[in-house]
Amino acid sequence: GLIPPLLPGSLDSLFVQENSGGLTLVGLEGQPPAGGPAGAVFESFLEFQNRFDASGGFTGLATLRGPGVNSTNNLVIVNRPSGGNLAIFAREGDPIPGTPPGVLFDNFGDLTANASGQIAFTATQSADDNGDGFPDAVVFLADPVGDFQRVLAEGQPLPGTPPGLTFGFLQQGLRLNGTGQAVLTVSVDDPNAPLFAPRETAIVKLTGSGLGGVARSGTSAETFGAGVSFERLFEDAVINDRGQVAFGGQIAGAGVNAANDAVILLESPDGDLNLVAREGDAAPGVNDGATFGDFSSLIPGFSLDFPGLLALNAQGQLAFLAGLDGPAVDGSNDTGLFAINGDGELQLIVREGELVAIAD
Repeated sequence: GLIPPLLPGSLDSLFVQENSGGLTLVGLEGQPPAGGPAGAVFESFLEFQNRFDASGGFTGLATLRGPGVNSTNNLVIVNRPSGGNLAIFAREGDPIPGTPPGVLFDNFGDLTANASGQIAFTATQSADDNGDGFPDAVVFLADPVGDFQRVLAEGQPLPGTPPGLTFGFLQQGLRLNGTGQAVLTVSVDDPNAPLFAPRETAIVKLTGSGLGGVARSGTSAETFGAGVSFERLFEDAVINDRGQVAFGGQIAGAGVNAANDAVILLESPDGDLNLVAREGDAAPGVNDGATFGDFSSLIPGFSLDFPGLLALNAQGQLAFLAGLDGPAVDGSNDTGLFAINGDGELQLIVREGELVAIAD
């Protein structure tokens, strides 16, 4: 099945800042959506599923209320191109384009959009193609005119793995770059796995040549030498316009313990995984000997699974938040923002507790 949207909530109104510096109202509770059913109006907009692209366009999840609207068809994906009107892009309960008759959108999950107007999103469909008794999770890529392409489905063979391994449920963290390439984290279904054994996860990348694997838990992490494997992959993988992927995770094996098992990795343009930061290593730019802490516990109640803690630009420069450890580290200075500079070196940008000069 599909993990529902992270931390659902509602907003009475949405604003987007245009390039002119002014604020434009995007959507308002009680407002009828363009292309919506007669008499229906927006009921709410779901927090943490609002996406603004580089051109000022907006894509998000909303609910409707009105005649004929109920719990089976009230969830919608809405889209507003820069300067355009907010309209329904896809609706729960509607037929899925390109599928047999009777196959409907059952629910929506994560979504992302780029400045070209492409939208990628996860959903469940009413059909149970993989035979597990539940609606299947699927990933769609849609172009600006609304043509849908189903690019990934639960039960589909996982590329580059032994026979029998298939895509399981789709986790949070779907990301789309400016050229239509996407990355996401999925669980792995293994029919030979022991009952109640933890599911493996995989980070997969969608490119023009198809699906490819970036990393999979339980497999060798060659970056760290023989005898080391990926134990866990965080869900906040990011992708830039060159197709490079960055992600966080935990490793296990020879020489690895609880004090040095959290890592952040960046894919090179030729596909190699390179270490950016590792728990226990000296943090650059600090003057008190602090080391990187556990990247998976930066925000109370969240982790690198929470979108936004990694950012990767088209030049391959990665920025990320990191926890810090050390004798002089306490709750007032235990988080830093780090980034790779133009020379490929990791540097400290700012640290919690530092004085910041602000002009009058």
